[in-house]
Amino acid sequence: MPLSWNEIKSRALQFTQEWKDEVSEDAEAKSFWDDFFNVFGISRRFNIEDAHLSDTDRIDKLVAIVSIAFTWAYKAGIYAHQNIKPIVIKKHKRKAHSFFKYGLRFITNALLVRFDQLLTFINASSCPFFRYIE
Repeated sequence: MPLSWNEIKSRALQFTQEWKDEVSEDAEAKSFWDDFFNVFGISRRFNIEDAHLSDTDRIDKLVAIVSIAFTWAYKAGIYAHQNIKPIVIKKHKRKAHSFFKYGLRFITNALLVRFDQLLTFINASSCPFFRYIE
């Protein structure tokens, strides 16, 4: 249920009073943003009940699509790491990006700039559905 302007105004005043003397913004960053979004009645957590998804078949399809998208981005990251440009190793001996993030950037770049790279990845992929797309 949407908040009235008077409710938002009173929450904003309460928010400013509560945070006016805060000196360490970095230490309280999460609490600050939680309280800030609460002024507008927004929770930073995703509540499936608030999304009004009640049809279990639709939820199953949503989870399946998200799983496929994650797997595809992860595999694209591994492909880009092995065949295009390796992920940089930082001084603390960890990769600069996860395979997922690297793959997501690869797919985005391929869709927007270098579509031929995406086709090469798809043809090299182990998914038989994508293997014959040209």
